[in-house]
Amino acid sequence: MEEIIVMNMNASAEMRGYGREWQKAGKFFLKRHPWCVRCKAKGRLVSATVVGHVQPHRGDSKLFRDEKNGSLFARAAMIIRR
Repeated sequence: MEEIIVMNMNASAEMRGYGREWQKAGKFFLKRHPWCVRCKAKGRLVSATVVGHVQPHRGDSKLFRDEKNGSLFARAAMIIRR
């Protein structure tokens, strides 16, 4: 049975699962995939600076850690995404 946790978006990043482990995994992901996916789709090569989720995980720890659900954005593209 999958555990689904309802996230309090006002909680700290670490409390929402974006602590030390996430930071380490994010740096590794950025090294392997250096370009912003939105910028690249528009024909521009801009370094990615933010790791985000393609599908919001909404507390689903399996989806949160699924590398196939990760995507990379430049800071400006991430802001536009919201």
